[in-house]
Amino acid sequence: MVPEEFKNAYNILDTLERSGYEAFFVGGSVRDYLMNNQIADIDITTNATPEEIIELFTKTIPTGIEHGTVTVVTDKGNYEITTYRTESSYINYRKPENVQFVRDLKEDLKRRDFTMNAIAMTKDGQLKDFYNGFQHIKNKQICAVGIANERFQEDALRIIRGLRFQSTLGFNIVDDTYKAIVKHHRLLKEVAIERVNVELNKLVKGKYLIQTLIMIRKDLLLEALPFFKYINQSDFNLLINILNELTVDEHNIHNTINGRRKKVFQLDYNDFIGLICLIKHFNNSKLIISNDNGLMVYDEVIDELSKLKLSRHSVKYIKAYDKLCANLIEIMNLFYNGSLSRGDIVKYDLPIEYICLLYTSDAADDSLRV
Repeated sequence: MVPEEFKNAYNILDTLERSGYEAFFVGGSVRDYLMNNQIADIDITTNATPEEIIELFTKTIPTGIEHGTVTVVTDKGNYEITTYRTESSYINYRKPENVQFVRDLKEDLKRRDFTMNAIAMTKDGQLKDFYNGFQHIKNKQICAVGIANERFQEDALRIIRGLRFQSTLGFNIVDDTYKAIVKHHRLLKEVAIERVNVELNKLVKGKYLIQTLIMIRKDLLLEALPFFKYINQSDFNLLINILNELTVDEHNIHNTINGRRKKVFQLDYNDFIGLICLIKHFNNSKLIISNDNGLMVYDEVIDELSKLKLSRHSVKYIKAYDKLCANLIEIMNLFYNGSLSRGDIVKYDLPIEYICLLYTSDAADDSLRV
């Protein structure tokens, strides 16, 4: 049975089809439907041109009309409709120099990133799957459409999108696609940091984050990711230990200390950056206490934070980790003397990351673990 989210857009497909055009659901919504996951935004593709789409509907927004996208406003929601298109050579590994509208669905799907995102579906649930995307979904595989090297040279953001899908879905990246990611990963520096941050925020929320981090560390991909290039092997080992503690329900330190069940802890990108700052403190005795904001981090970490172009709210959130660093130093003496108590943890109001940092460090004696 086709989900309600698709049914709400039936009138749009009907309108296009009655006027002699093709119209299909496409992209992430189709992928999520086939995986029985929650469906987010519904995207529609058609061989009608943007001008033809605008003529057919009462209320539209020219969202990205130069690239063929028009938003149709209905009482059941807003829906982006994009004209079938092909793309020429790309500028700065991100944007096509120009697009050409076409009437062939297969040509349109050919330009997409991964086969699981290159599946179109009729309103009756019939699939148009020219690149075996459904089979790859069933096999839990991430596979580039066509020649992988070309896809990543066209749009370098696809590199981190592939890693993000691995982290969130737990799929394996097929060999030729992964080799292309490794080969072209340095192209990520050509992509606007804001776009990379969006993907990283999704990546660190993935259920399979640890596996993804271990994979990209092994193949030296961390150097291409913002803020990650300062993570040395010692930092990385401690990060993985902490993440393991944070993601084991009923058995992590936070649950033990509070004596009650808690949901699995989920980091967002701000948490993740703050955690890395904290690890840099822990693994290096030379803390630089400077900066008008009282931020205690290394020169290179401060410099890297400024390059991330995070929102003011995010920067303030991340700095909170470092303002608590003094409390961490205070309790470290108690910890290594074997006298850290629950009362101390309450007194210093330590967040879960600090506690995990102590109890998962290589220096911690097993007898001291909670």
